[in-house]
Amino acid sequence: MNAPASFLNPLIPVFRFCPSCGKQTFSPESEKSFSCSACGLRYFINSACAVAVILINDNGELLLTRRAFEPAKGLLDLPGGFVDIGEPAEAAMRREIREELGLELSSLSFLCSRPNRYDYAGVTYYTTDLTFTSPLPSGTHLSLSDEIDSVEWVRPELIPFDRIGLESIREILRYYQTKQTGAYR
Repeated sequence: MNAPASFLNPLIPVFRFCPSCGKQTFSPESEKSFSCSACGLRYFINSACAVAVILINDNGELLLTRRAFEPAKGLLDLPGGFVDIGEPAEAAMRREIREELGLELSSLSFLCSRPNRYDYAGVTYYTTDLTFTSPLPSGTHLSLSDEIDSVEWVRPELIPFDRIGLESIREILRYYQTKQTGAYR
């Protein structure tokens, strides 16, 4: 699945100066690259890696978190975050869950990946969201970080898509819901 050019258009006004020579001779070359006419640098826009997890309790419910900060403050999300440079995605997932929920995950299973456009502080970041699933025993104590306002447990067939803040997370949850219930909403 290739991203349409309109997916990348917000980058054009953001990148005006060459990151190599600093001159304002930096212009789009294609929908995913820029070039500098002064120094010849070709700069490619690549996706950053992010992780998310669907935590499932003994009742078959999944955990949704309410975002405490922008983007999508107050809306629902899956726990997760960005992968650090040099960090395997599985290690990033375990680190993010430790940081956000105070949990150690016993196991992770890869579910799917989806592209995402993450707008933060006037800059658009393009990510590939790698999603995992993991069991979480009912009654597990959660220690929420300041990034999470609250949590909700929901049945897969009752996912409140209108309250999910990021498009990639909506797509991931639709995919999960389809796998679990056979119903696509």
